Amino acid sequence: MRRPRFLVHLSVTLALVVFAFVFRFVDPEGPHGGLSDDHFFYVVRGWQILFGQLPVRDFVDPGAPLTFLISAAAQWFDRGTVSEMVLCASSLAIGAGLTCWAAIQVSNSLLLGVVSGLFQISMLARYYNHPKILVYAVAIPCLWAFATRQTFARLFAVALTTALAFLLRHDHGVFVAMAMATLLLVLQAPSAGARLRHALVYGVLVLALLTPYFIYLSQSGGILFHARTAMSWSERDRGRAPLVLPRFTITVPPIGAVDQEKTNPAEALLVANGIPWTFYTLELLPVLALLILLRAPSAFRPDWPEARAKVAMVAVLAVILNVGFLRGSLGARFADVSVPQAVLGAWFALVCARLFMRGEWEAGRAAAWGSRYLLPTMVAVLMLGVAGVRAHALRDRDTPVTFAEVRNVMSRYERIWPLAGWANPDSPETMALAFYLERCTEPTDFVFVSPYLPQVVGLANRPFAGGHGDLRPDFFNTEEHQRLTIARLQRQPVPVAIVSAPEQYEGFRRSFPILDAYMAERFRRVGTRTLAEGMKLDVLVDRRRVSVGTYEPLDLPCFVGGPEGSPLRH
Repeated sequence: MRRPRFLVHLSVTLALVVFAFVFRFVDPEGPHGGLSDDHFFYVVRGWQILFGQLPVRDFVDPGAPLTFLISAAAQWFDRGTVSEMVLCASSLAIGAGLTCWAAIQVSNSLLLGVVSGLFQISMLARYYNHPKILVYAVAIPCLWAFATRQTFARLFAVALTTALAFLLRHDHGVFVAMAMATLLLVLQAPSAGARLRHALVYGVLVLALLTPYFIYLSQSGGILFHARTAMSWSERDRGRAPLVLPRFTITVPPIGAVDQEKTNPAEALLVANGIPWTFYTLELLPVLALLILLRAPSAFRPDWPEARAKVAMVAVLAVILNVGFLRGSLGARFADVSVPQAVLGAWFALVCARLFMRGEWEAGRAAAWGSRYLLPTMVAVLMLGVAGVRAHALRDRDTPVTFAEVRNVMSRYERIWPLAGWANPDSPETMALAFYLERCTEPTDFVFVSPYLPQVVGLANRPFAGGHGDLRPDFFNTEEHQRLTIARLQRQPVPVAIVSAPEQYEGFRRSFPILDAYMAERFRRVGTRTLAEGMKLDVLVDRRRVSVGTYEPLDLPCFVGGPEGSPLRH
């Protein structure tokens, strides 16, 4: 690439990164200090490290140690949720920029690169899923660089990317390794022996890079135990939300009076079919790309070394991610597979333009008309449909994308503790419990929480007890896991435990009989509390701890004295 052109592409890409950061940062995701409750699943495990706890050794790691460590590292700069928001928005923005850069390479078009980057941004990946964007946005250019020139330095870069991806979340490393295997299989330039040699060196490099982590695992409970734990969590988590194939509808949904001026029947029908349309488009495009590549040795980019292998690898990666990431709640998961899909979209735009305008690829007389007109039309309709769905999803967003709004968001959430600075105990989303724990337990106390309420201990700034940020029925319920949980609880000061109300607690008792017996011996129930949003929970307190008063808003025992005027009754 000529230097002036390179500088233009680089400048535009960096501008897109800045825009992406501001676009995501100014629109916080949830009521919990700007984060959603699901985000706290990861946040509390990162913050747990700040209390001297380490993954696997002290608490259950579902297979994302580096994600937790990065979250903890961000807290050294600014303790609270703002640093986490900056981290996630930055990661997503860099991912969008790298997606744009890869799309420029595959299409040889700055315009298509920018459009692909904007599409990736429009998918609105959730903050806590930023590794799903960044990993593949980094991996694709690294794999392409190796395909262009198979040097040791570039092979090492791919191996390093694989190892880091594995540490961010184990399945990311597996998926990047599968993409590398695909690339080695479809490369044209090296001999079979050279490709085998590259595969062996790559495997040795990845293993060497991960050896310190494996040594740590062997000293912190065992590699096999961790593998069983991570796989068990993954299977249970996927089982909660299995993939259900979406169905199209031909019924135009009623348009409310509020939306009547904005939405016409055709648009309403498209939006009603937005999930199935997007799902089947994302499933079809990589398969269609592979079929086209069977008859297009140059991948419509004869000036780009190993173009066919590069595009084929991205298409296979897209298929892998579709299988690995798309399941229940599809609308929230499309962004997880958006990086290879956005890159493929740029390539398809190039293919369709050259077919339609020049008729470059004609398999034969019978297929000439279809390849020149039908294929581009079909692909254009599919991609424009998805673009329309995304445009509608963004239409009602009215947050100004300005640096002034960035400052406003930072100012709003710069001090999360004490909670009274920005929230009140009567606000929804279980804030009452966070207020109680912050007010009535010591900063060094642990809190056991069985229901899925990761935001409670996170906002209370307390470590979770027993090695579990939450402990739902059927998760980690083997005898080995139960006894490990008890052993951890015995070493920790746990004045308060939060469990389900009696009508739901039976599931916990059946799933964790050994742990339940220990809980009954150590804790006593102080009653069921109904929170502002109608959720019912039981609060248990340690029989050995003596309360110094009662926290009046919830009528619960308090284990820390308070200043005059605090909601504490002695």
